Amino acid sequence: MKKFLSFLAKLQNLIVALLLAAFICVVLLAVFVRYTQIWSIGWPDELSRYLMIWMAFIAAGTGARTDAHFSIEIIYTVLPKRFHWIVIVLKTILTDFVLAYICYISIEVTQMQLKMGQVSPAMHIPMWFMYIAVPVGCGLFLIQGTVGMFYKLRQLREEVDQT
Repeated sequence: MKKFLSFLAKLQNLIVALLLAAFICVVLLAVFVRYTQIWSIGWPDELSRYLMIWMAFIAAGTGARTDAHFSIEIIYTVLPKRFHWIVIVLKTILTDFVLAYICYISIEVTQMQLKMGQVSPAMHIPMWFMYIAVPVGCGLFLIQGTVGMFYKLRQLREEVDQT
């Protein structure tokens, strides 16, 4: 299981890096074409938007694992260290509940998009491919956030044992 989770984290980082590289290339191409007025292309705006959406949703899981997301830690800092685990577990449970709900709703929306057969205006990509970024990202966020909770709890136990 540990190997799979490590592989998943590395795969997420690789995909985000590739999406970022593609995003930069597309935006630079669009800027160059607009500046030089060589020809008019309409798809870079759309592609860059979709790359950004996928990049953000996939990277959210990595941020959850390393606890890099913004959080309010007033309760965490006020409580004695031996009760920190309660805050960590409650935060993860609440976050996982919200993510599971968003994932469920977004799967329904994606299924509707799949049935309607809508395509993007400039590139003619099926829109369900864009909508599926939400459940994929929320699923990765849920997995990585829960894994991050266990790492944090283990670290907290070691800190409490040392004192």
